Parts: sequence; structure tokens; C-alpha cells
Amino acid sequence: MGTTEAAPVADVGKEWVGREIAGRYRIKSKLGEGGMGAVFKAEQISLKRVVALKLLKPDLVASPTLLRRFNAEAEAVAKLSHPNTVGIYDFGQDRDGSLFIAMELIEGRSLRAALVAEGPFPLPRALMIAAQIAASLSDAHAAGVIHRDLKPDNIMLGEFGEVTVMDW
Repeated sequence: MGTTEAAPVADVGKEWVGREIAGRYRIKSKLGEGGMGAVFKAEQISLKRVVALKLLKPDLVASPTLLRRFNAEAEAVAKLSHPNTVGIYDFGQDRDGSLFIAMELIEGRSLRAALVAEGPFPLPRALMIAAQIAASLSDAHAAGVIHRDLKPDNIMLGEFGEVTVMDW
């Protein structure tokens, strides 16, 4: 990792490309940004595996309560294993204090983007999507995990009709 000071996660962009996180992930490009931080396409260095790497905003690290909640939720979600639930590979803290979650990279577009582009879905498609979301949530609830931010932005639609619930 370089000696330059990192920009706040909320302001990240091209300057983060190439940066290593926790000595295990190398950032390739920015995928998006939300209320909790930014998500990048990254490479898990040891396995040469492409992942989605979520970096949380630095102000979240300052709160011991939020840090405990982050760790507890990351551990709980990492135990989930369902075809419609994003896979969590790793989580932790970089040397600079940034919290991160490494997860399965899902190719596709959000349910929100699909609805904006296509308008209301035909009933069979809507039911197929709803059933896959319900299956993910049912599996999580059976494990004692509750999704606290379920919305169209946190549902990814793959090119072959697969649905993945994200951002636990």
C-alpha cells in the first residue's frame, strides 16, 4: 500500500484504483455508492478472484456501537448460503481503519434500474422475482438474520432471470 493518505470513502473514485485493502484486495474500479459507503470491483489477490468490495464511510468506524453491529451482522450474513443471497467472502478493517466487506460480484442490474427502463413487469415475471426474493429472505429468517434495508436498489437481476438479494 502506498504512503499517501486515503480519501474519504464517500469521495472515492479513480484515485482508489490500484489501492490494496488489508493486503488482500486490489481495487479495479468503482461500481457505485450508497448511504453507508462505496462498492468497488476488486481482485482478491491470493485467489485471483474478482469480488465486490464494499468500503464503509470512515465516520462509521468512529462509533464502537456501529463497529460491533457491523462485525456481528457481517458474521451472521457470511453464514448464509442460498442461491438468491449474495455470498460474503470476508470482512474486516484495513490498516487505515476503513471497514470492508468482500462479497460475490453479481453481474446484472438492480431491480430499480430494470423497473425504470422497462416499466411494470408482466405478472409472471413479477411473481418469479418475488418468489426468489422471498426464498432468500425465508432462508435468512430461518438463520435469525433480518434484512433491514430491502428495496429495489438492493435486488440484482441477472441476465438469465436469477435474482440476488444484496446489501444485508
